[in-house]
Amino acid sequence: RALYYYNLAAEQGHVNAQVNLGVVYVKGETDIQDFVKAHMWFNLAAAQGNKTARDFRDRIAKQMMPSDISFAQKQARICLEQNYQKCS
Repeated sequence: RALYYYNLAAEQGHVNAQVNLGVVYVKGETDIQDFVKAHMWFNLAAAQGNKTARDFRDRIAKQMMPSDISFAQKQARICLEQNYQKCS
């Protein structure tokens, strides 16, 4: 249920919700751990100046393949272009 509300707020550009959503994906609280989605949300929050998101993003990037990081960055760009809509 928290995922639903974090997602709604994150897609409205709320930085804290974006960070929290990234944490949910890192911890696997969605039943599946997804570092690509986590990286994307951390990247979006970091782009708004959130230092915690930047640190989290950089930390999980060390555990990701370069191609996954590239894909997460592409997804973040698309998400921004769509004004945070349909980012998940």
